[in-house]
Amino acid sequence: MAIYATRGAPPTTLTDREVRLVLGETGRTSRTLRDHVLLSLALGSGAREHELAALDRADVVLPGGEIRRRVKLRTFKGCRGASRATANRQWLVLAPECRRKLKLYVRGLPRGPLFPSQKGGRLATRTIRELWQKVQLRAGLERHHPFHALRHTYLSNLYDRTRNPVLVQRAGRHASMETTLIYVAVSDEQQERAHQSIPC
Repeated sequence: MAIYATRGAPPTTLTDREVRLVLGETGRTSRTLRDHVLLSLALGSGAREHELAALDRADVVLPGGEIRRRVKLRTFKGCRGASRATANRQWLVLAPECRRKLKLYVRGLPRGPLFPSQKGGRLATRTIRELWQKVQLRAGLERHHPFHALRHTYLSNLYDRTRNPVLVQRAGRHASMETTLIYVAVSDEQQERAHQSIPC
């Protein structure tokens, strides 16, 4: 079961150090390349676990072999009851580093799921969550996060870099700005720094 941020509480995010440890752990060998790319995509696009599991190779690769800059999702939160307008907003924008990793990863990958199981089928969301817990253990993280924290980390980083809540709302594919505003929370430390330059 995915864990989402509660209203009024700041979202659970990974620190930059934790991100480096996790990607370093999964990026060591070709055997863990699938896991590395899956986590990179979650951190670089905000995709949820079931959205990642539903992706096919054809969803991200253009006929000429290049990686798409924007990926249309076929499965997303609230997919079954979604209106046409909601469905038309379900795009992932892929960061250049995500596209670079995907281009290396899809070489030799057959048609079918983008992230196949060991038997070649589609990864279950439960398997993705279990994989994530194992990666955190191997990486030596002192605190463990739910998989949804990767999405929180992406959206928080996006807001930190742009200070644009409308952009974050669109990237997060939030129906309501109220959902987006949890990423705009200001810490006491940030507030104190901002007041350093105020004349009085």
